[in-house]
Amino acid sequence: MTDKGFVQKTLSCSPRTDYYQGTEETLQRETMFSESNRVSDVFRSLLPWFLALLLGVLTAITGCAISLFSDFLGDTRFGFCYGIFLADRNRCCGGSENVDFLLETCKKPAIGDDGIQWIPWAHLLEFHGGKSNGLFLSWFQYTFASVMFTGLAAYLVYEYAPTARGSGIPEVKAAVSGYDLPLSFTGSCLLIKTLGLSLAVGAGLSLGKEGPLIHIGVCIASTLQRICGAFGWRRAGMPFHELACVGAAAGVATAFGAPLGGVLFAVEELGSVRSLSQRTLLLSFLAAFSASFTLKSLNLTGANKLTLFALSLPTNTARKEWISWEMFAFFLTGVLGGFGGALFVMLNIRCTSWRRESVKKGRVWFLPECLVSHRQPGTLNVLECLILALMTSLLSFPFSRLLRALNTEAVHALFETCPNARPHHFGLCDQEGNMPNTSFPANVGLLVASAVRFIQTTYTFGAAIPSGLFIPSLYIGATLGRFIGNLISTVASSVSQFPVHIEPAVFAMVGAISMLSGFCRMTVSLVVIMFELTGELNYIVPFMCAVLTAKLVGDMMTPSIYDAHAKLNGYMPVEDQENLRFDTVLADISKPCASGGSVKSGIEALGVPATHVAVLTPQAPLLTAYCAFQQKPELQYCVCAESRRCGRMSVISRKEFEDFLTQKVFPLSRPRQEDYQVHPDFDEMDDGPRKFGMMRFWGQSRAVNGPRRPNTSVIGAANPVELQRLESSPESTKKASNSPDS
Repeated sequence: MTDKGFVQKTLSCSPRTDYYQGTEETLQRETMFSESNRVSDVFRSLLPWFLALLLGVLTAITGCAISLFSDFLGDTRFGFCYGIFLADRNRCCGGSENVDFLLETCKKPAIGDDGIQWIPWAHLLEFHGGKSNGLFLSWFQYTFASVMFTGLAAYLVYEYAPTARGSGIPEVKAAVSGYDLPLSFTGSCLLIKTLGLSLAVGAGLSLGKEGPLIHIGVCIASTLQRICGAFGWRRAGMPFHELACVGAAAGVATAFGAPLGGVLFAVEELGSVRSLSQRTLLLSFLAAFSASFTLKSLNLTGANKLTLFALSLPTNTARKEWISWEMFAFFLTGVLGGFGGALFVMLNIRCTSWRRESVKKGRVWFLPECLVSHRQPGTLNVLECLILALMTSLLSFPFSRLLRALNTEAVHALFETCPNARPHHFGLCDQEGNMPNTSFPANVGLLVASAVRFIQTTYTFGAAIPSGLFIPSLYIGATLGRFIGNLISTVASSVSQFPVHIEPAVFAMVGAISMLSGFCRMTVSLVVIMFELTGELNYIVPFMCAVLTAKLVGDMMTPSIYDAHAKLNGYMPVEDQENLRFDTVLADISKPCASGGSVKSGIEALGVPATHVAVLTPQAPLLTAYCAFQQKPELQYCVCAESRRCGRMSVISRKEFEDFLTQKVFPLSRPRQEDYQVHPDFDEMDDGPRKFGMMRFWGQSRAVNGPRRPNTSVIGAANPVELQRLESSPESTKKASNSPDS
């Protein structure tokens, strides 16, 4: 028994047995580790899709909140809802289709009456104080509310988030191209942008909420990325410039109810400064879908319609058909849109420059120095916005109802055909309300409205409040286009022997899109957005003609308004170079600096002003640094900020960057045009049969700026060999004949 127990004890404690036990435990740990890695990989792959879905939902909810608040504030200037607390006119009447635009009240229901009614201030004050006193008091209420809302928006922006001013699109494009702008996409900027935009739009200023909604979408994307970073999910599975494109697509889809236009905006506007991956496009598509679906579910307008300007007359009716000779008129409308956009860019940039210089001197740019001088910038910004609101109210209220109403409501009326209550309310139809009003007073009113709104937009855009340009530019173009349609309709009816119907509402839509293209210089995305806004499939060809003409005319004189403001803010436009190519990022060639402190202290240690330094992200393309150095002569350094809190940064000076270009550390030149000679038949491959259309490796081509070294490699690239499709030239034939193989 003793021997047997000794043997069992020996076997149980033998090294071989311990080895097998350790091996089993190791296998179990490895299996558990592989399973956890597999779960982690699945989570990382699904996280960007979940963020895109959530981003669209949150952007749509934010946009609906802005619309509700701004509509309530805007309608408060005209009246109040009796029976429902804090309700605008559409929600008070149970939807826009229940509003009587002629009487400016709600339509009486056919069955029953719950006592809820929209009461205009003019009707209430006329009852108490007579017609003249009621008109004066209603104008006072209109002006007082506009000034108060504008002053509050300006105070919030300056006091809590100065980066919330403007549209935010130049900052979005700069961030996508590689500029490091952390203060432009914080949570405080998101909150103040939302509140300030609601107040500014509700004040009736000549601005829109569509452009700032793009900035808001990117702010939500940045907030979600920081939340993921707090949970240890670094960068949320994708870099910020890709997530910013997804947020911008969700913002456009929320602003216009145009999901396809949102995706195309990300491709056209943001893809022009940095190439987008296929995954980014799919995520943008998902975010735009979720934003549009959320808008449809919330049913903001109460009419169960997604588009902003859903028209009453179907697009396939005979009255909305356009004739081929009208294309010449559409072309002229596009030319006017291009000229108008270029003129606006020049005047607005001049006003913005005067505004900034005057703030540095302690005065308001349009007031004499003796009145306001040596004030704090915050006081000057609030005072300027108060005066702008007062000027806008004085110019808008007395002239016409087109200027007095909200921009979106007026644009919708300009797009509508007669008979309809919307255009009839604004005097766009005749007295019977069946045909367009082409009289001389009506045409003068359209011209005056277009000119006044143009002036108001010129001095408003760039002030210290959130502001957009899409709706004001649509308003200016729509009034101008409706005027052109009235003229053509009058001339056609007097010249033609047969009855010809020219619809001015069609020219209003074409004029609106041409003016917007002249302002922003967008093409494909703009046509799709306009189609989704109105649902007018029949007018895609006129839209394309007007947009292309306006862009070409405007580009010959000025850049777009967003590129001009970006350059004014110090963000140089990133444009693809014809003779140069950059296949690396800035962090690969910049030199690391000593860590410690902050990025601000590191910039101060360089011994140059902050305006002479461009702060970029480590993933910024080399093309961004090249454009910054080329277009800003005073720029001396480009800084890559890896961590702002820890102060980890790397620097490259202008001289070092130029040395890199001179030494050709990476291939910079593009192949010449003559290097792309296609062989008429086929290319001969040395290691196989002849194949049509194959591309040949060629390492002895000459660069545009001189000979290239044969073993040049791209920093960060896997394959340094350049692919070129060449035909055998006389020089190459001579070299081949002199080679020892031949």
